Amino acid sequence: DRLVREEIAVLDDQNSTMESSATVPSFFKTDLLNLVINQWRKLIISEELRLAQEDPHLVECHPKQLLDRLYRYEETSQALQPNIQSYAMVIDVIASMVTVSSSMSANIKREQQETSNDDLLLIVDEIIERVVQRAKAFTDESDHAQSKSQCTIRPNVVFFSSAMNAWVKSGRWDAPSKVERLLEKMKQLKEDHPDWDDITPNIFTYTTVIDAHSKVGNVDKVQTLLNEMYQLYHETGDEALKPGVRAFNGYLVALSKCGRTSEAEDVLSQMEDLYESGELEQPSVISYSTVLDGFARSKEEGAAARAEAILRRMIEKKEDGGGVSPNAVSYNSVIHAHIKSGDVDAAESLLQDMYETFLSTGNMDIRPTLQTYSSLISGIAKSRRKDAGKRAELILEHITEMAKSGDLDKGPDLVIYNGVLDCWAKSSSPDTSARVMSLLQKMVEDGVPPDVISYNIAIRCIANGGKLRDAEAILKEMERAGVQPNTTTYNSLLAAHVSESISKKWKRTIRELAASTANIEKLFNEIKNDTRIQADTFTYNTLLHFYSRSGNIEKAEALLNEMSESDSPVSPDVTSMNTMINAYANSGRPDAPEQAEEILNRMLAQSGDAFSDTYQSIISFNSVMAAWTKSRKPEAAERCQHLFDVMKSYKRGKLKPDSFTYNKLIHAWSLSLDENAPDYAEKVLEEMQSLYERGNFRLKPTSRVLGALVNIWSKSSRSNAGEKAEYYLRRIVRDAQTQNLSAAEQPRVFEFTAAIRAWANSGDPRAPFKMDEIVYLLLQQVERGNKLARPDKHFFGAILKTIAHSNIPDKGIYANKVVKMMKDFEIPPNRYLIEQLQKCHGKGDTGHRLEGKSLVAE
Repeated sequence: DRLVREEIAVLDDQNSTMESSATVPSFFKTDLLNLVINQWRKLIISEELRLAQEDPHLVECHPKQLLDRLYRYEETSQALQPNIQSYAMVIDVIASMVTVSSSMSANIKREQQETSNDDLLLIVDEIIERVVQRAKAFTDESDHAQSKSQCTIRPNVVFFSSAMNAWVKSGRWDAPSKVERLLEKMKQLKEDHPDWDDITPNIFTYTTVIDAHSKVGNVDKVQTLLNEMYQLYHETGDEALKPGVRAFNGYLVALSKCGRTSEAEDVLSQMEDLYESGELEQPSVISYSTVLDGFARSKEEGAAARAEAILRRMIEKKEDGGGVSPNAVSYNSVIHAHIKSGDVDAAESLLQDMYETFLSTGNMDIRPTLQTYSSLISGIAKSRRKDAGKRAELILEHITEMAKSGDLDKGPDLVIYNGVLDCWAKSSSPDTSARVMSLLQKMVEDGVPPDVISYNIAIRCIANGGKLRDAEAILKEMERAGVQPNTTTYNSLLAAHVSESISKKWKRTIRELAASTANIEKLFNEIKNDTRIQADTFTYNTLLHFYSRSGNIEKAEALLNEMSESDSPVSPDVTSMNTMINAYANSGRPDAPEQAEEILNRMLAQSGDAFSDTYQSIISFNSVMAAWTKSRKPEAAERCQHLFDVMKSYKRGKLKPDSFTYNKLIHAWSLSLDENAPDYAEKVLEEMQSLYERGNFRLKPTSRVLGALVNIWSKSSRSNAGEKAEYYLRRIVRDAQTQNLSAAEQPRVFEFTAAIRAWANSGDPRAPFKMDEIVYLLLQQVERGNKLARPDKHFFGAILKTIAHSNIPDKGIYANKVVKMMKDFEIPPNRYLIEQLQKCHGKGDTGHRLEGKSLVAE
């Protein structure tokens, strides 16, 4: 900074001398001015200035100060005339400062960064406007020939490319449109001034514009620019306009940003073909890594396998003497893709290949980094496998050995250790608590002091293991180590106390339950009143959950009302509301469904983000519907239908009913006595079936849904009730035979019983014959080993009732056959069965014997 200021002072002194002297030293020309500007440019870009950017002593280095000086030279000096290179360097510095400002998030607030960038970009616009206007002024002078020779400020491709680069690096939302306007400005200037040879856009100009659009995923714009480049290339034959690998890479970035990974893969293949034909340079490692990163972020099925296939292709081509070598970024993307797909084994195997290749080749570009191992450990934690902790510790040991051998620059850091702790916390190993305690000690011994995250994981892990006293001991150790506990720390303890109290609820006396409640409320109040931390919504929701599960509905209501007060430090969220809804649903109170629906209506009435969490919001509706269904009130089905309709219409379909919603609504109608219940239920089923056939496979009607339809028709007295019920029963049987259904999804005796009742209630004379067919269907299920189809007393009661109310002759004979089946299935007769048997044999008939006793006596 001192050198630059001294050089600028010399320039100022020479400028004053030149103003009063007719002679100018020959060495003191614009080239020397640009040399000083270049020195300043290198200083600005250097790390020293970045670290001291806010030092007031460096104010002379700000582009605005230098720009003012250049303007003064331009207006007062004959020799020190800035040229287009001078201004291009100033813009180049601004581009580097924009980048620096954007990366200093740890020291400067985002709003301050954006303001600083805006100021710098305004300077860029100012320079462009001034340079263009001065160049036009030279051109418009009367002595045209002389103007051409003297016009050293005429804008060129380098000048505009520097300006575009500044905008691209700013990351502003309007950067793509601004850069494109600069491109159009270049075209217009060339059209207006054909003699401005250096203003014609070239491959670098177009590529910069493509980069701007690719960063925000403007695929269509990128395609348009590529086509324009090809068109200009074919029209002019100018190789400087032929799209290169960098332009295609922009296309790949845009496609990957939009999640169009398959298209990006196709473009990469086209690039390989163009290279083979000599039409394009060889795709770079950036080309491949961009596509691999797209697969890593993709939700497409098989994305990880396709990513690894591309990586293997890169390796094979390099082994064959061509292609480019994958680097650590390439491997990391594929590893991340496997982790995202849930295949931790594949990710770990690929990392091992990466490490072995590094050892065998010595290629530092593919050396695994701490970030690579951290990503794998994170994936292991998400897998929640029983051995997650052990696997993570093996990786930790491997990292330590690599650091000792020099294969890694440093050993495990805090992120790695916290990741291993998290793996233990999410595993189900009985060694969890002991290993967590051991890891905390190891971190201290290895010079990696645990932070608040480390302690929070340990406290949550040990507390959840039922060792509350050990968890509280860690809290004290944490404070001794000088690590300030935060809200999460205390929330973990509170949640552990609540979990322990609920799990032991049925084993405790009333006095013990009261003491447990008192302890939990005491801890909650300590958190709420501690000035060092602040209770958050999770804190309140944890206590709300405790009251809900404990059946203390009054305290739950009081707490929710406290959260809803205007001066409350927290506001209830969807989880709070759902907890309260479930509290009402499980309370057994007569007004439970009405109270639950009132909570839901409060949520609907709120403006803003009451339903920002779609998943939790769907649960809200489902819980209220469950409360109504559980109540068995006459209006329950109508209320569920109303909620279903409100849910579908909320904000034009923002909330979409899930399988539970449809199932619960059909179940509600199955409990209804409304004569139109079958019609309503079938309409819901038809909608569900239609959505399933259109690709929503989660809405496939299950055997239980179809069983509800059988049950609904069994309560109807319509003439077609038997046919309808049997239709759905046979669908259940068919699905069991043609699909790989679990044992729990097999046809139940309940559905067979309901179908028989439907035929009996329909008044159809075919009822006894249809009953016979249904009995045969059930016996086939029993023979196949379906335990759920084993006949029970309700099944035989439906058969006997059907026979008793039919017009068939010799009812007693059929009844005797039923009795034999009852004996075969060891079903003891009850009063209802005896009554139906008597009706089959004729009132008062005691002639039939069952196990040696008369029916009446039985």
